[in-house]
Amino acid sequence: LSSSKAKKGKKKNIILYIEHMIEQHFNEEFNLDRLSENIGLTKSHMCRVFKQETEETIMSRLLERRLQEAAELLQFSALNVSEICFKCGFNNLSYFYRAFTRRNGLNPGEYRKKFALH
Repeated sequence: LSSSKAKKGKKKNIILYIEHMIEQHFNEEFNLDRLSENIGLTKSHMCRVFKQETEETIMSRLLERRLQEAAELLQFSALNVSEICFKCGFNNLSYFYRAFTRRNGLNPGEYRKKFALH
């Protein structure tokens, strides 16, 4: 019984570490190979553990964090959409537009017009 508790605790620590790394580095190039090396697991095992415990993939969590930051910057900053795109870790403006629109139902420009507080 204590062995399964230890495994559960280890998995929780892995999830917390991955979430911490996403929070700290979402706006940079995010490398799953490097992350799995830091954890000491294979990339596939790390991704499987994350998915089992959170019901989402590491990359979908990363995308959500980037889009959340973009929405905040559109609302509260005067940066242009292109600057926000790259500041949030995207390296492709058209992908950013598609992902943002899919998540929010509005493209970045429309979102800013509707919600901007500056």
